[in-house]
Amino acid sequence: IALKKFVLQNGGFSEFRETYKRFMNNWIIVPMSIILWCIDTEMSQPQYKWNDVFLRSLFDYAIARYGQRSDQIWLSYIKFELSKGNAENVSKLHWKAMKTLDFTANFSIAYQN
Repeated sequence: IALKKFVLQNGGFSEFRETYKRFMNNWIIVPMSIILWCIDTEMSQPQYKWNDVFLRSLFDYAIARYGQRSDQIWLSYIKFELSKGNAENVSKLHWKAMKTLDFTANFSIAYQN
């Protein structure tokens, strides 16, 4: 959160976006909570049109890092795809999550709700 405040105050949202792009491009290990927060921040900036391809790259990065352990990232990605009306992507993500997650019971329950 301190990084977000610093970057936003000193360089604005564009600089904030470039900062986490650099993290991803250099494969710096970023905690999942920070990745989810970046996704949320990206989606909550009404003055900036967020790019679906870029958001998917954030989700894919998070899944590559935390997809075996975190049903939360899968559910967030599925929710994003549902908001875009991409039923085919939702189906693919569900199938991939079921194959990837170490423990699928919580995911299945949350997915059904």
